[in-house]
Amino acid sequence: MNYQKIYDQIIERARKEGRKKGEGVYYEAHHIVPKCLGGKNTKSNLILLTAKEHFLCHWLLHRLYPTDHRLSYAFWMMCRVRNIEQGDRYIPSATTFAEAKQSAANANSKLKKGVPSIKKGSKLSKEHIGKLSIARKGKPTAKRGRKYPHLHGQQEVIICPSCGKEGGTVNMQRYHFDNCGKKSPVKGSKRSVPNKNRGVPGPGKSEDHKRKISNTLGMSVLDTVTGISYPSIKSAAFAIGVDPGTIRNRIKKGLFTLDQK
Repeated sequence: MNYQKIYDQIIERARKEGRKKGEGVYYEAHHIVPKCLGGKNTKSNLILLTAKEHFLCHWLLHRLYPTDHRLSYAFWMMCRVRNIEQGDRYIPSATTFAEAKQSAANANSKLKKGVPSIKKGSKLSKEHIGKLSIARKGKPTAKRGRKYPHLHGQQEVIICPSCGKEGGTVNMQRYHFDNCGKKSPVKGSKRSVPNKNRGVPGPGKSEDHKRKISNTLGMSVLDTVTGISYPSIKSAAFAIGVDPGTIRNRIKKGLFTLDQK
């Protein structure tokens, strides 16, 4: 598509009409040659366009100069900025909006690549800290006046009659009252009788059991959903990316059947 030809046709049509503001039609001033490309802010380089024409012109300029981040930003702003007077503004489709946003994001990424953040490593001056302190003085915070802000009002605060300590209901009933002063039954506890099976290998599978598993995994199966036949459960599991046990469960659910071929 010849974007330059379409752009020139819009500009030429607007110039022939001799448009003027204040004639009951909403117009926007547009630089024929964008200022970022060397255009001047002169009368010969300015043209009055409708809101829709203005949007289309910036879209065409973005297509003509896709690597110019300034025109990408201009196209992105045309998609976002609206006011009451822009009644005939072209409402971009989802595809157009995505194109504008992606181009602006790419331009922003290229501009900021390798450039350190302004705030990185910076510290607030004493004067700034003092101003913040004055501005916040006397203003309540979310946790001010709450002795146990982590409880968020979900637990009642109670006092242990034995030691006088106060806290949330759950922890106080677990470690105080009847258990106050006692050693935790969990913390640091050890087995009273050592585990006899520690370090001893398990009984393992018998040869008969292994043979049954091998025969089961070697059965050919048919996927009833897709109609694909597999030479074995193991090969079906590998092809789909699941374990053989999942295939066996799908056989029980009727999603797979044992292939009779």
